[in-house]
Amino acid sequence: MDGHALLGAYAVDAVDDRERWTFERHLGTCDACWDEVASLIVTSRGLATVRPPAS
Repeated sequence: MDGHALLGAYAVDAVDDRERWTFERHLGTCDACWDEVASLIVTSRGLATVRPPAS
């Protein structure tokens, strides 16, 4: 499996153990993915705190 394909799912912790192992191995060799994952993790954590507008 291509490590790049797992980037978004990994960032939001939506991967199984095998996918996590594959992607973490890929992260060790790809600075671009490392930077993107860091950015997506920060963004997803921020979105988790947003409340929908009152009806």
